[in-house]
Amino acid sequence: MSSSRDFESIFTVLVNDDLDTTVLTRGVSLANSYRARLTVAWLTEQPTLDSPPSTARQKHETLNQRIAELGYDGMQPRTVALGGKTIPAILREVNRGPYDLVVISAQYKPRLGSQLMGHTIPGLMFRCRCPVFAVRPKRQPARIIAAVRPAEDASQQDGNQTRINDEILKVAISLLEAPRDELHVVHAWHAHRSFREYRDQATLRKFHAYKRELRATHQAHLETLAAKYQRKGRKHRNHLVKGDTAHAVSRVAEEQRGDVVVVGVSNRTGITELLIGHTVETVFHQVSCSVLSIKHKESQREGHRD
Repeated sequence: MSSSRDFESIFTVLVNDDLDTTVLTRGVSLANSYRARLTVAWLTEQPTLDSPPSTARQKHETLNQRIAELGYDGMQPRTVALGGKTIPAILREVNRGPYDLVVISAQYKPRLGSQLMGHTIPGLMFRCRCPVFAVRPKRQPARIIAAVRPAEDASQQDGNQTRINDEILKVAISLLEAPRDELHVVHAWHAHRSFREYRDQATLRKFHAYKRELRATHQAHLETLAAKYQRKGRKHRNHLVKGDTAHAVSRVAEEQRGDVVVVGVSNRTGITELLIGHTVETVFHQVSCSVLSIKHKESQREGHRD
């Protein structure tokens, strides 16, 4: 695994049981690949201080043994118990710790009341100050789907979006492990004008010419962005898809049998950020693979304080 972007401290949360094999395996694998510190947490309905010492000690020992069996080769892992409601407990721990990646099961099912309060995995992705890796079973070969949003005109590219595009692609490349693994870069586009504006054949021809020119512009910017991250010997494919970003990314992920979708998310408020939040949530619910939400470093500094 190439460490184009390094994660230095990985927080793996076991929400189903303390030996959630899929999540723990992915967390250990990521920690080994990035040579990162590993913290593993399990959930308890009792406050940590009320847990019997023998129970807590047994869980620590069981987890450490399982981590060792999975081949973790870093420094001594840290294991912790999280008490209270799941998503708020994770946010509190992340805000206390030095973590720069949260690994959690995509299968986590909050109770109805918690769903209404936004205590879901997409909600965690939006509120957490660092990237969140929602894990589903791994697929081989790993096809990493990177969702980017290059501007039609380089002079119009928002600085934050430029940085997040770069970070999405750096992380996507870092997830390529085996020679057979593939990188798929996806960009969705649409025509701002409607064919209904054109009343006759002459103006309709202009509309079709406008669409062809717009598509070519998007294609050129996608290829320019993706070319910076192409690696010799790596399978690489660009996908320019007409339509809504969330559905375009989800469609490519399912058609290509993606292993991980890497998508951007922002803490900021505003129309663009609401659309990004909608994209992340829609992708999460429509794909059958893992989803890794990425924030640029400025967004991480502005992260939610729970």
